[in-house]
Formats: sequence, structure tokens, C-alpha cells
Amino acid sequence: EYCKSLYLEHALGNHNRILTPAYRDLRIAICATVLIMLIRAIYIMTIAALTSIIVDFTPTAGNLGDFVFACIMVGPVTLSLPLGVASYSIKFREKYIIGEYGIGDNEDQYRGWIERFPMSEVKATMLENTIASLMLPFECKYWYFATVQLVERAITTILATMLVQEPTTQLAMIIVIECSAGLIEAWLRPFCDENEDNFNNLWRAIAACMLFIILGIHIDEDFAHVGDILLVVLSALTIAIFLYAIDIPRIYKAVARARASLAFLETPLNLRQPIDALSPIDTPEIEENLKEYKDLNVN
Repeated sequence: EYCKSLYLEHALGNHNRILTPAYRDLRIAICATVLIMLIRAIYIMTIAALTSIIVDFTPTAGNLGDFVFACIMVGPVTLSLPLGVASYSIKFREKYIIGEYGIGDNEDQYRGWIERFPMSEVKATMLENTIASLMLPFECKYWYFATVQLVERAITTILATMLVQEPTTQLAMIIVIECSAGLIEAWLRPFCDENEDNFNNLWRAIAACMLFIILGIHIDEDFAHVGDILLVVLSALTIAIFLYAIDIPRIYKAVARARASLAFLETPLNLRQPIDALSPIDTPEIEENLKEYKDLNVN
């Protein structure tokens, strides 16, 4: 709830202190971002659980009912989310991108439009906003990558669970999937933002290196000591790149600004310190901003 209040205060600042669009911004952030992350996590864990039941089945263990249930459900569960996302993405494109606005594959127009979609299309359902958030990172012609990534994760989960007793084969299969997906994404560069493409390729490369090192440790025990050191170095590098990518100073400034606004609003009116318009301004930055504001008014 505290995080929601901070986000709402930030959204109010972006929407000129008007509650309706700010609250809509908050709802979209929660439903289209947080809930879809939870759905992805539940999706992967459910596939892993069903596959594990099938792999661990033994006729004498008395778990025949679980085995039958898992065999029936593993297919529909695995296909449900990718097919659902693909179906709603096609409907979304037909309704808005192709039909109502006729954007087609105009990348510049598409990027600006889909970023403004949650606020400009106030009659859009929360499901449509969620689909828009899934398609947002990708170029218009690569809209299907939101579905492709779900399929990749599902296949990786199934193989990793099925081959849990054979770690060498398990690692080899996951390396094949990771490298294949990384090469395809490096070739097509499906993300709208060039930085996103670069960071995605970097994550893929680091993940592949880690998997190769772990595979080397399983194959040759003499490599274990060197492999552990390399894994620690790569892990530290990954954390450093992640912290750089999310821009900690920007987040800190946004949180500090929101907390200051909340503290000001909670202060009783008689205790607030208004700025006297006739008092001298000591801060050069404020004085410069005020001069620019006056110049704008004169112009």
C-alpha cells in the first residue's frame, strides 16, 4: 500500500494533480505489470509441477490419480497462456493498430501511440491495456515475440523438469534453447529501444556463459574451483549491470519527490511555509527558473 501511495503521488505529478487519470495510471501499473508477472510465475510453476508428477510416477507409489490428472492437464495448461496472449494480441491489432488507426508497420507512429495507449484510450478494457503492455517493448512487426518468449520459457521448464535426473543432458538442452533464442533475437533485434536490444543480448550472453561453466563443472570435477570463481564474477557482473540498467539515482529521486509531496500534503495548512513573492531569492537555480518563466510569459 505504501508503494501504491508513492506511485499515485508520482502519477498525480504527471497528470497535473487530477485524480482520475492518475488513478487509472496506478490501476494499469498494477494490473498490466504486477499481475502479469504473477501470472507468468504461476504459469511456469504449474507446468513444472505437472511435469514433475509425470516424471516421478511409479506404479507402486499409489499416485495413479495424480499421474492421470497431470497427463490430462499438462498440454492444456502449457498451451493456454501462449495461445491466449496470441489470440488477444491479434484481436488488439485488428481493432486498434490495423482497424481504427491504420498504423500498420509505421514504427515511429506505433511506438508513440502504444506508449500513450493507456491514457488516450480511456474506454479500453484492462485486458486490452495488459496486452498493450506485453506488446510495448517490441517493434510493431515483431508483436508476436510476447508469445514466443512464453513458449520458450514453457519448453525450457518442461525439459529442465523432465531431465532433472540427468544434469548434463539437461544443461546441454537448455544451452541449445538459450543460444538459439539469443541468436534469433540478436539477428532480428525485436525491441523498440536499442538499449533494450543491447541489454537483452548481454543477458543472454551472460546466461549462456553461466550454463557452459556449470556444464563444464559437471563434466570435469577439476574445473570446479575455477568454475566457481567464474560464476561468482559473472554473478557480480550481472548485479552491477542490473543496477546500472534500472538507474538507481532516478528511482531514488522519484521516491524522494513523492515522499516530500506526501509529507507536504499531510502537514496542516497553518504549519506550511509559503514562499513570499516579495522576498529575495537566494537560490541561483530558482532565480534562473523564475527568469525563464517570466521570459515565457512575456513571449
